Amino acid sequence: IVDFADVESNTVHFSINVTNINATEFGANPTVNFTFLSPVSGESIRAGFLFSGDNPFWLDRSHTNGFADDVFWTSKFSVADIYNGTVWNVEGVIDRSVLEVFVDRGIHAATMLFFPDQPLTLLSVASRDLSPDAKVELAVWGLESGWASAADANGTVVGNVTRV
Repeated sequence: IVDFADVESNTVHFSINVTNINATEFGANPTVNFTFLSPVSGESIRAGFLFSGDNPFWLDRSHTNGFADDVFWTSKFSVADIYNGTVWNVEGVIDRSVLEVFVDRGIHAATMLFFPDQPLTLLSVASRDLSPDAKVELAVWGLESGWASAADANGTVVGNVTRV
């Protein structure tokens, strides 16, 4: 688990790389999953990749409270991703309400909005049923706010202001 609560912008770039994949040695449900969660509200967004079947990469924002009861709010997304057989990765950026992911070296990309009551400040990565020699690596980098230098004394960014 990575705790990035001390990143002032609440924005991180993350990279998950899986190497030495050998599909002939998989268990029943070979997956790599990651979850961003709030230790305060218990809300989370989840994503993962299943290395069997039609190889779906999926995103799930159903465990956040914003728009939870709106019938037009789609909570889950997926795409089939045929990986090259020995390596797979996902890179992304998350801030207070946007997750952007680039799957399998950018072959697929997605942007997902989510609206939690409290910031998601923990990242958990898990894998199971991969081949015994498979290696899962995680890297996380805190990012600075692009707006911080434009904020006033109260931390408010007002954008373009026309004075007459």
